[in-house]
Amino acid sequence: MESGIDALQKKLQDAVDSREVTLHKAKEKDRHHCEQLRQLKDEYNGVLECYKAKEEEKAELIKCVKELQSLVESREAINKEKLVKVVEQKTEELEKPGSGDWVQEDWVDFAIPDTEISQHGSFAEQPSQATSEKVRSEQAAHMDLEIQLQVCQASLSLKETELLKLNKELDTLRSKEKQIDALSVELDALRQKCEQAEAHAIMLKAELEEAPVESAVIALQAEVDEFKQFLKSKNEEIIDLSQQLSEQSFLLHKMQETVLEKDQLIAFLQEEWKAEQEKRRQLESESPQIQKEGKENGAKLQQLQRKLQAALVSRKEALKENITLKEGLANAEKLRSELQAKVTTVEADLIILSTEKEKLIEEVDRTLLENQSLGASCESLKLAMDSLLNEKEKYKLKANGAKEEAEKESRRWAEKLQGMKEEYETLLKSYENVSDEAERVRRVLEAARQERQESAAKTRAHETAKQEAEKAAKQAQKEVDTLKEKMRKFSKTKQQKIMEVEEENEKLREELETKATKEKQTLN
Repeated sequence: MESGIDALQKKLQDAVDSREVTLHKAKEKDRHHCEQLRQLKDEYNGVLECYKAKEEEKAELIKCVKELQSLVESREAINKEKLVKVVEQKTEELEKPGSGDWVQEDWVDFAIPDTEISQHGSFAEQPSQATSEKVRSEQAAHMDLEIQLQVCQASLSLKETELLKLNKELDTLRSKEKQIDALSVELDALRQKCEQAEAHAIMLKAELEEAPVESAVIALQAEVDEFKQFLKSKNEEIIDLSQQLSEQSFLLHKMQETVLEKDQLIAFLQEEWKAEQEKRRQLESESPQIQKEGKENGAKLQQLQRKLQAALVSRKEALKENITLKEGLANAEKLRSELQAKVTTVEADLIILSTEKEKLIEEVDRTLLENQSLGASCESLKLAMDSLLNEKEKYKLKANGAKEEAEKESRRWAEKLQGMKEEYETLLKSYENVSDEAERVRRVLEAARQERQESAAKTRAHETAKQEAEKAAKQAQKEVDTLKEKMRKFSKTKQQKIMEVEEENEKLREELETKATKEKQTLN
């Protein structure tokens, strides 16, 4: 009997030790998951800040584009008015001096040859051609600016669509955070239930060991067979419990290996489980109490051995208490059945907890992959926005340069008109001196030729600026196309991952249903 009690005590101690080891492993895993969740929350906050910054940059871009449009429209209106006035003045001035010249020539009769007359007419037509060429060049420059503005508006619309996609992805991440919070609450409830069941089982064991075992050895001679059967049943139950605990420890070891393999991927989950850390600290503070209770149980068993030795001495007195022994045995059997039911409930809770942990690990992996892809898309979007900002600054510089050039040209035209008026007055006053008039006409023609050369140089500069703007627009379009392809690939991968996760969830549900049916059949 003493050897059987020692074996039972050893098995109980082994079961308690294995349970403590499994609890310690579960605490380490939970701590690791807390760190991972904190890192995920930090990354999520960073993504939100980046998204807000992108929205602010987008608003600034829209304002700048509107300002450019208003400047271009005002510049077009002013330039058109100025050009119309200049063309009218030029045509009037060219028509008036031509008619006066012919009248005065008929009146003075200097007998100018026909070649000089044709040269004079061609000289009068050259300034009008130069002005028309300038008008055409200005119109072409305005058309180029309008095309550039349209390209900017198209790129902004594409960026707005990309920002809307990012909004949708952020909403999905928030919903997943809510799911993680709900899972953490369920895990806390399951842990509390498991702790309560373990405490209740320990209390039942203590009561079972204290109440009937003190008087159990008194009637050994009359009920040895029954006690042996009871010990055998207890040994079998303890063996089953140890096997189940070993299986659970093996499963937990496998889970730990899988989590360690995924540690390189999971680096962003830390801040949301501070409450769970406090609860686990409470569990750690309660674990030495459980060890103390195990030691107290060992001391109680030693006391029971001593009492058994004393009971062998006082065997005569124990015969009178045979009736109480039978009642104690009945109570012990009831307690044993209750304890077995509690152990089954604890095992079911442990199975549910393991499945919930597996689901949580899968959700964490999924969120990590989605966050990595989201970070890549955010970086590409940031690069595209930087390129758009650079293009915006270039367009601003070009618009300012064009505005300054238009102002300079208007001033030059005004000065030239004033000079031509003065020259026209001098020509009217000193028309009698034909030689002076010819020199002045030559000067005017040389000035017109210089103006024509300057206008040609300006048209070339406008053409180069137009080519540069077209190159920048093509580069922006290429960047937008690459962004579209990246977002399309990201959406495809995301859909595939969602399908895989749904298939895994269905498999887990089927396995849980089969396990539940098997457990019901075993209980029945």
